[in-house]
Amino acid sequence: MVKLTLFLFKGFVLILSLKILHVGTVDGCNDSKTTVKVVATCPQTQNEWTERSRNKNCESYNHSCTSFEYHCVMNTWGNETVEVCAPRLKIIGSVCPEYNFGGSRIQRNGNMVCSSCNSTYDSTKSFMYPECYAYKGKSSPIQTTIPPNLPSTTHNISFISDIMEEISNESQHKKHDSDNGVTIIIVTCSMCGVLVVILTLALTRKKLMNPIFAKLKEFILKDQDSLHELEGEHIYLNTKESTATHGN
Repeated sequence: MVKLTLFLFKGFVLILSLKILHVGTVDGCNDSKTTVKVVATCPQTQNEWTERSRNKNCESYNHSCTSFEYHCVMNTWGNETVEVCAPRLKIIGSVCPEYNFGGSRIQRNGNMVCSSCNSTYDSTKSFMYPECYAYKGKSSPIQTTIPPNLPSTTHNISFISDIMEEISNESQHKKHDSDNGVTIIIVTCSMCGVLVVILTLALTRKKLMNPIFAKLKEFILKDQDSLHELEGEHIYLNTKESTATHGN
């Protein structure tokens, strides 16, 4: 029972460690912000990608991220393409990648469906899917009727719209992190509960078995004493009978 408890405890520690590791890797890479550059187009062949990656020279930047690789993707609002050095990501679900400024990370954009994309591909291979860059400019900012003497208002409204969308994306990211935290708590409590139940059963079983073993031991000892008495009496009778025989 003790060995089983230790085995389950080790499994619990392993699961918890993996979960914590997962939560730690969903955070963004703040160092990527300093490498962002708006570009007119992104490379669409392997040769172009290699050349642009060499020019960007992500290896020359100091960073504390898990990796730092060249990307050329859409921004969150779909109105610009940007070059950036950031950790690579597996894009899942036949959608396009984007760079999220608020989260400082490459992520999938569920609104940019890509019929030519593989169901799973590496974010550094986005040059293979020109369809993703066709979304550029299709995202329309909020427009309104503006008097001639207020030419900058449209830009301000568009900017506010962009900020609100960025906040929304960041809120979703934080919600995802929060969900992971809740999952860790649930897993921890569940495993602790299981361990408590197992230990309780082990202790209860020990308490129940101890009196039984004590009674059994007492019974065996009594039987042994009785057996010894019978053996002694048998020896005495045999000796007495032998003496009587010799006397006659």
